[in-house]
Amino acid sequence: MLKNRNHRSMFVPVFLVVACVLSMPATLLADVGQANELYRDITPALRSDEVVLPVLAAMAPPPKQVATHESSAMLLAGMQGFDEAATWAQGDTQKAVLEALKKVTGEKDFRKAYAFGQPYGADSVDPKLVRAGLYTELGDPALLPGARFLYIPALDNLVCLVNVEANRLLADKKADQALDLLTSMLFFSRQICDRQFFTEAQWGLRTYTETCERLRDAAYLDQRGEKSLTVDGVKAVLVRMDTAKVASAYVDLERMVFPKGDLIGFKQVTDRLFNADGSPNDAQFAVTLARLRSSNRPLRLFSEAGRWAASSAGHSPKVATVAAGERAYNDWRTRWDLGWFDRQQRNTLDYAATDGVRFAAVKATLPNMHELFFLRQIARTELTGLRNALALVGASIHRGSIPPLLVSVRPQWVATQQELGVDPFDSRILERGSFPTLKYQIPPADGALVTVVLPSEASFSVLLKNDVFVLYSVGSDYSDQKAARIQNTARKIQVPADYLLYPPVQSLYRQSLVDLGQLK
Repeated sequence: MLKNRNHRSMFVPVFLVVACVLSMPATLLADVGQANELYRDITPALRSDEVVLPVLAAMAPPPKQVATHESSAMLLAGMQGFDEAATWAQGDTQKAVLEALKKVTGEKDFRKAYAFGQPYGADSVDPKLVRAGLYTELGDPALLPGARFLYIPALDNLVCLVNVEANRLLADKKADQALDLLTSMLFFSRQICDRQFFTEAQWGLRTYTETCERLRDAAYLDQRGEKSLTVDGVKAVLVRMDTAKVASAYVDLERMVFPKGDLIGFKQVTDRLFNADGSPNDAQFAVTLARLRSSNRPLRLFSEAGRWAASSAGHSPKVATVAAGERAYNDWRTRWDLGWFDRQQRNTLDYAATDGVRFAAVKATLPNMHELFFLRQIARTELTGLRNALALVGASIHRGSIPPLLVSVRPQWVATQQELGVDPFDSRILERGSFPTLKYQIPPADGALVTVVLPSEASFSVLLKNDVFVLYSVGSDYSDQKAARIQNTARKIQVPADYLLYPPVQSLYRQSLVDLGQLK
């Protein structure tokens, strides 16, 4: 029987692929409803999506030179294309977006604040937003694992707008306003971290990290330039980001729950892949998994169908498949609440140990959600670094000189040592009574050479002098390299390196590109 099923599954006709898609049961809507139920506790009047997305629909697209997160952050006043970008940012439709962003991020008590609550699928979304493509497309019939988050590119445009406007404000000597705007972007990215699918949470954490660095970048640019940042402006940002008080800990990542939508989607699909007796349904395997794997590339549907035609052969029955998927998800979910250095984090992931042949449906429908652990660890480090760096910048402005020690920011800028926060990568946090803060130093008068390794594994070096302080984490190798070598990652690295927080890597990289003539 197994051999015969192997033979049949190799030749699934194209007409059968299409027919199976069209005949999926209407009960799929119940699964979509279960995912949307996850947002039921959001007060309708406090849905940020209903404020931000309509104005994003009317927003003019960003100019080509600032059309990505990185390029929009890098382009400063005086560089080629900046005037055009600044004019775009000041357009009426773009101003409306910035006002909407300000509106939905003004409350720092997370229990009263706005939240991004758009449901999945077109049925529960304003038809105007559907026509504008600012929703989550689930296809017909609706399959959660094949979701296309069409609204995310519009959020990318929002990031580009905020970056350009922040740089425009810096050029106009309005650094306080620039930092306030970027803090609003940080708050908004925190909202997206609470979305219930991996792709959404991934975007939220990445943008959260980028915005933390952009805030430090803005402060650094100001201090190296016109110095319009004020003591009151720095204090205002620190008050908004206060994580010491539960009621105002809006940006705190400890409240972030592990996304549940992908598990709901996995179970939804497994209900379609098996016969009543629990055995794999050859035709459904081919059409369903092919569709999921080509959801963002529809022209590949039929080639994917051929690839997955044989996937049902030798596949485990439904009960075992569901158990394998739940086991992988529950492993992530359990580890999510454990510390970075907990012993269980070193165990092999159940997802990694899941056989990709006998449980092809698991690997095809559940993304490798372990990436969120690395992203969250980086985001934690970035937030701690941001609060420390801004306190140090504020103290420098107030004193007229760089503070000699990190603890010099107490008590005016940070009330207690606990508010400084610990270095998330310092293993000494496991020691009783130990409270390892980030590392802080001022380079010697003749300077200190710092080598920075970028994600692309390219590198550049810069000589830091004693007119700037250096703030860093021991990084993912858990050892202090005195900031001589930098590699900002949460993953294991081959050569020991630290995680630089100030001066921001972004600032140093921009200057390196300018020096090389690659950014003009």
